[in-house]
Amino acid sequence: MGNKKYTGWRNVWHIYPWRYLLKSIWRPLFLEILCIVVINMSSIPTVDMLGHLCSFVNGGYPSIVGFVLSGYALLIGFSNSELIQKLSKRKNENKPALFQKINATFAMMLLMLVVTLLFSFVVSIVMKANVSGCFFLSGYENAINTATLYLFLFIIFYSLFSLLDVVMNIFNFGQFAFVINDLKNKKVLQNKDSVEGQSDYPCLIQMLIKLCNCIKRL
Repeated sequence: MGNKKYTGWRNVWHIYPWRYLLKSIWRPLFLEILCIVVINMSSIPTVDMLGHLCSFVNGGYPSIVGFVLSGYALLIGFSNSELIQKLSKRKNENKPALFQKINATFAMMLLMLVVTLLFSFVVSIVMKANVSGCFFLSGYENAINTATLYLFLFIIFYSLFSLLDVVMNIFNFGQFAFVINDLKNKKVLQNKDSVEGQSDYPCLIQMLIKLCNCIKRL
């Protein structure tokens, strides 16, 4: 029961709710509208555009998934470090820790990449199968292809913009590591200075005592 509180997709959606996804739709939507305007002015058939998009996703996205997994592995590799311990502290028990937010962001970005790959795979299979002759699709081929193209464009742009969050997470993780190490180095220097100051104080007293003894002898 305790493990279910911290694992599973339900917990991912709790840390990274739907409203975060909705906040990120504007930039992909803007680029999609620009592409739609260009496509409508072009003479290239919709099916050919779908084929180009499938080739782009099937050829490039596996490498992108590998990049995200590398960053995720880097994050998990520090799971027992002092850095993760500090990032896992929560000021409020009802709110997730910073490490949980970073972890959930990686999970959501991987989910978006996988959804894009699956969508491209399904579209490729349907195009290769040439199912346009089915009786329930007769007369609707162009409308279905256009709707699929628009949806495909949005998914691709959304997943590409999600990579910015991954890059920022990796950068922030490195910055947190730098800040913690910097604070640790400053504490070491302060302790060293305090120890040196304490060691000089007895020497000064001894010098004063010797000076007083010399004066008495005179």
